[in-house]
Amino acid sequence: MLAGAGKPSKSDKLSELRGYSAKASEALGVDERTVRRDLARGKKIAPEVLAEVAGTDLDKGVVLDELARTPAAQQPARLDEIRARREAHKLNAEHNRVIALTDAEQFAAWIMARTDLNELSVVISWLEGTKPRDVIAALRREAA
Repeated sequence: MLAGAGKPSKSDKLSELRGYSAKASEALGVDERTVRRDLARGKKIAPEVLAEVAGTDLDKGVVLDELARTPAAQQPARLDEIRARREAHKLNAEHNRVIALTDAEQFAAWIMARTDLNELSVVISWLEGTKPRDVIAALRREAA
């Protein structure tokens, strides 16, 4: 139905959008709501910002939603902030991994100093077959 002089009504536009999202969801093999959500995000994110994000590790719903909530003029700066947060997170994760490896090396050296090499395969099997939390609980029970 047309509203006024040749203008499509809101219901016509909505019907057209639903038709498109249904076809797109079928072609892409995703839920229709996913297509509508992605379309809504795409309308709110500046094209140049969307182009920078597309196909990268930032091309995720949480990042796109944050950008979509940001006014278009501020989106490039917000994207820089998001990238900086991601980089800091990666550095922290790498740092934590180094610490964990150092602790693991120290623990392995401690075990080796106290274990007969003939029993090492048994110790390794136990470590592979048990959860650290269970071992800690058992140690606490033994110490009590």
